Amino acid sequence: MKSLTVSNALPEDFETVYVKILYNQPGFLSANNGLPQLHFYLLDKEGRQVLGHIAFTREENEVVSPYKAPFGGFELASDLSNEAFLFFAAEVMRLLKENHLRFVRMHLPPDVYLPATGRVGHDLKALGFQEKSRPVHHVLSVDEHSFESKITSMEKRKLKKAAALNCAFSIEKRQDYAGVYEFIKSYRTAKGHELSMS
Repeated sequence: MKSLTVSNALPEDFETVYVKILYNQPGFLSANNGLPQLHFYLLDKEGRQVLGHIAFTREENEVVSPYKAPFGGFELASDLSNEAFLFFAAEVMRLLKENHLRFVRMHLPPDVYLPATGRVGHDLKALGFQEKSRPVHHVLSVDEHSFESKITSMEKRKLKKAAALNCAFSIEKRQDYAGVYEFIKSYRTAKGHELSMS
């Protein structure tokens, strides 16, 4: 742990070994909003590696990771120890407090993106964070296996039925959203179900 330090600047001659998240990248954050960014990196000075990163967007005395994006939070090397993570998180919180930032919000990624996410959430609770909500994420893995080989027999039947009825899937234009919403709502209402989307 002696060689670990936290910096707000990314050294050019260090190797990055953490898994990157698009929503934490400076380019995305700049395009997403014009608010100031804060970046913190966990550096291993001895191994000359960047083991972790977290990006925040600052709005007055609050920081959000990320602002107006699905998720962000900590990006970590896959073999990072709990002790190293706790050091990183505690040091980031200390640096934020030094800058008089009292409110911190993080939207952690789904476990499928970073297997350590569940552990991170647990460790953050130990540092005094509270879980306000746990969003539901739906993930479709793209790999060498066919989609049909990964779904249940009931889902396969529904897919066959949709194909037999010549159902088509497409990306709708924003101006068509109201019509799509009304279509879905009418079918849910006809079946006596509530609509769970706004």
